[in-house]
Amino acid sequence: MRFLRSKGGYSEIRRGHDNYRRYLRSVKDRMAANAYAFATAPWHYDPQDHRCLHDSWVDELAIYEGDDTGSGARGADILVRLLGPHHDRRVVLEYAGVSAYGLQGTLGASAGEARTWSHGDWLLDEVTLSDSGHVLHEVEFSSGARWIIECTDITCAVSEI
Repeated sequence: MRFLRSKGGYSEIRRGHDNYRRYLRSVKDRMAANAYAFATAPWHYDPQDHRCLHDSWVDELAIYEGDDTGSGARGADILVRLLGPHHDRRVVLEYAGVSAYGLQGTLGASAGEARTWSHGDWLLDEVTLSDSGHVLHEVEFSSGARWIIECTDITCAVSEI
């Protein structure tokens, strides 16, 4: 991640968030509208807000390939469904026009359940622009797993359970 860190002193973490907000303002006109709204939503990094992604759990990850236009050209979209950190919300992230992705890491066993495997808690995420001008979403989990998804836009929907 370019700006945000899950480790470090308070001033270092705060400086990263300030730089990230400044960066987002600087790319507003070049970033897809939904992705920008998601990245700058006041609730996005507020752990008191039940829509915040921090400490969410992955429920579903799906990669869809197909031809939506009938032209024969295939594309990919990714859907991620999360259980919110207070377990009272579902968060659905949809990545449209995926051009690259990487899902890295070894899933860790949940405490006390040797046969249960998990990404762990969603710790941190950052939305930036890639070198090619696409939306880049990076996610870090408590297990050490990391996701990087490059796409044309991200939509986020939150609903109560």
